[in-house]
Amino acid sequence: MYKSLFEKEISKTKWVLLAYLLVSYIALLSITSDLHYAFKTHGAIKYWLNVITYHSFYFEIFKFIPIIGGFALAILQFVPESLNKKYRLSFHLPINEKKLLLFYLLFGVVSILLINIVVMIGFIFISSRYFPHEIVTVSALSMMPWFIAGIIIYLGTATVTSEPNWFQKIVLGTMTFYSINLLIQEKLFCQYDNILGYYIILISLYIIIILFPGHRLRKGAK
Repeated sequence: MYKSLFEKEISKTKWVLLAYLLVSYIALLSITSDLHYAFKTHGAIKYWLNVITYHSFYFEIFKFIPIIGGFALAILQFVPESLNKKYRLSFHLPINEKKLLLFYLLFGVVSILLINIVVMIGFIFISSRYFPHEIVTVSALSMMPWFIAGIIIYLGTATVTSEPNWFQKIVLGTMTFYSINLLIQEKLFCQYDNILGYYIILISLYIIIILFPGHRLRKGAK
């Protein structure tokens, strides 16, 4: 049963996942091109000082890519199932709604994490060619809130689309919006390091919250 569900999700989401990976690597190529030009024009030391002194995010092109990727994946994965309560058809499978929804979420979150890991490895490799390891480390850590925002918008969108009650849709959507908005306001290196743990807890809460819409849909909620 899980193998069939996995194949279904792969078939449904493969193009958006490939697009997310492709756009991310286009962004990496853009960063490489910009750094090569800047170092050739201004020199390494001057550019390093600019990054350190003014907290110049030479990787800022990545800010919205994880968010768009997570949102697109959730829409493609959950909206078709939510139309006309199609989830109820899935609930007739020999698997309860909680395990079914958790499987969908696990597939999406793991897919996003794998792409983010591959992209981060590429980013660290490129940055290491131009910067000392101290700058590479703080740059990678400063990108983490954007990747976390991508996971939060994925979980938030999945929860909102699965929720049958409009009032709760608005509450969950508002909570997701403000959570993401804070994460993309980063202006300094490692600005949000001290609160990232709270966002990990928030991710766990979303995984729990999405079980309630599934339960209500099975019971016939409108």
